[in-house]
Amino acid sequence: MSSEVLCVEDDVICQVLVKRVLEQALDCQVFAVGNAYEALDWVAVRPPDLVIVDLGLPGLNGFALHRLLPLRLPCVALTALTDIDTQQRCEQAGFQAVLFKPFTIVVIVATVRELLSFSGA
Repeated sequence: MSSEVLCVEDDVICQVLVKRVLEQALDCQVFAVGNAYEALDWVAVRPPDLVIVDLGLPGLNGFALHRLLPLRLPCVALTALTDIDTQQRCEQAGFQAVLFKPFTIVVIVATVRELLSFSGA
């Protein structure tokens, strides 16, 4: 059975990129939603093995969404903010990894592969 990844990203182009890259490189299915509320609904019905969360979501941002997700659910922060403060905030919030936009294919694949294998998915 393949792993399931939920990508929470309001930029449709980024959603498509993440989906194509991960599905081609890894044995996983990627589902995408555009905001935190859709993500919470998705997780309640079909908890994924990993969540990739854009920190700059409209409305409920990525940090707020992360606090509402189940603790056992591995989460990767996705952000265009590359400052050390953002990275520290992500670590303090409990994100397992931070990907900075623009990310490379090698980095996102390696990060997701590691987290999925660590979680046993």
